[in-house]
Amino acid sequence: FISFNHLILHYILLGAKFRESIELGSFDGGSSELQSAISDLRDEFGPDRYNLIRRNCNHFANALVWRLLNRTLPGHVNRLADFGVCFSCILPKKLLEEAP
Repeated sequence: FISFNHLILHYILLGAKFRESIELGSFDGGSSELQSAISDLRDEFGPDRYNLIRRNCNHFANALVWRLLNRTLPGHVNRLADFGVCFSCILPKKLLEEAP
């Protein structure tokens, strides 16, 4: 048994400053299943695909939570980015491009 908070701490957000903890459930798989899920998401969320509005770390976390727990993050977690998509026509083009 591995708690999801433990997984986030050790595999995704090492060194991050936590502002809020949201209980999402428990992942009963092991490290090989976790590594497989992360590997499957690698192409979609590689460093050259990062975008502050359309594909940020919260989008990755949501995709990973879906793979591991079959649920999504609460809507407020990425609300600002979702709001940015609605107003993409007035945002600087640089914010809408993928990372170099």
